[in-house]
Amino acid sequence: MALNKGLGSRAATSLPLCDPNSGLWLRAARAGPDIEHLAAFNTLVHRDEGIAAYTRWKLGGGHPAARSSDALIIEDPTGQLVSSLCWIPQTWVYGGISLPVGEVALVGTHPDYRKRGLMSALMCRVEAGLQKRGCALACIEGIPGFYRQFGYEYAVPLGSCAKLTLDRVSQGAVPPHPSWVIRPFRIDQDLPTVMSLYNMSSGILDITSQRDEALWLYQESAPPGVPDRQETYIIEDAGTTVGYFRLRKNMWGPWLEFSEASAGESEAAGDSGDAYRAMLHFARGLAVQRGYVGLCFALPLDHLLLSLVHTLGAEVERQYAWQIKVLDPVSLLKRIAPVLEDRLARSPLGGFDVEMDVNLMSRLLHVAFEGGRLTKVAMEGREARPRVELRLPERQLTQLMLGYRDCRTLMDCSLDVWVHPEIRELVDIVFPTCRAFIYTAS
Repeated sequence: MALNKGLGSRAATSLPLCDPNSGLWLRAARAGPDIEHLAAFNTLVHRDEGIAAYTRWKLGGGHPAARSSDALIIEDPTGQLVSSLCWIPQTWVYGGISLPVGEVALVGTHPDYRKRGLMSALMCRVEAGLQKRGCALACIEGIPGFYRQFGYEYAVPLGSCAKLTLDRVSQGAVPPHPSWVIRPFRIDQDLPTVMSLYNMSSGILDITSQRDEALWLYQESAPPGVPDRQETYIIEDAGTTVGYFRLRKNMWGPWLEFSEASAGESEAAGDSGDAYRAMLHFARGLAVQRGYVGLCFALPLDHLLLSLVHTLGAEVERQYAWQIKVLDPVSLLKRIAPVLEDRLARSPLGGFDVEMDVNLMSRLLHVAFEGGRLTKVAMEGREARPRVELRLPERQLTQLMLGYRDCRTLMDCSLDVWVHPEIRELVDIVFPTCRAFIYTAS
């Protein structure tokens, strides 16, 4: 298999890998030809023609926050590209607090250069860069299991959780009210209303994604050929928007996927059924036209549209999850301190002085609340001995901090996890399970 030819000349910022005898060099990508080389390289490695369009779209200068230098390249002595990845900025919201997040994407190594530690070198470099840019978390959709070696763990729901075949859609999908119109989203006139609807529906979640106007404009500009290109539609009643939804092709099969859906004020009033049935009716028509076998739903598990499709006999799917690494637990805990303090204030422990040691096996994290305020978060090193401890590996701490698993579930799943009886109530209060879902954020 031929290697993809790079630029053939190294920038002054190129650095050798850990083994100077390898002859391999790591550097940041530059705009222009490097992006085209990355597009061709990712097509070769992933065997997917759509990945080239995705690479150009993400790194070619259109993204409001991503830069070409956010892609890292490893070249051989002749300047040929042999391994690469990039990171794409996102903003997540944890209990109302914005968190900068870096999504690791477009990861690939040429088959002739695998199992040489190249991905370890790239991940180490990108994570150091993310911390310099102030990112609290790194995340990746990634293949199952692979990224655990780098400290990543499943911690926030991702992807489809239900499927509905076309015949079952017919049972619950009804045409819109006579006064309703379903039409494509027009960014010049619909954006403020749809942004408000998005903020309303995502705002009920404990952890979700933030999307500003620039990101909306960018997402709607996705060119043909981008694999996860979305189509946005409006439901309008006599000129007034009553809801919106987004559709895309499911990446794993011939299913048309709901990636967002909001019925606006009718949802707040508990009268959203007709709007969601109209969405199903419209989506079924598109699925038939395009030869899909049915609809699927990449939505939070308690979304009202899912409640409807379950009554129609939807097949439940096990929902995948983002693989996440907390880059600096101390920094993250300090950022989300107002949320933790609020949880404590609304509990029987509100106003008390409480503390605990989080034993991460290789180091100790000390956390103290005084009068209900987080007053100390410090990493105390290997030699420190835990007092009243929560013991767990760092990957399980990620799941606990992000509310993916509570401490009892983690203890049931792993003997590595243990919570001293004196602090079990405290741990349950400050780290409850969370309603979390990351709508498209990059």
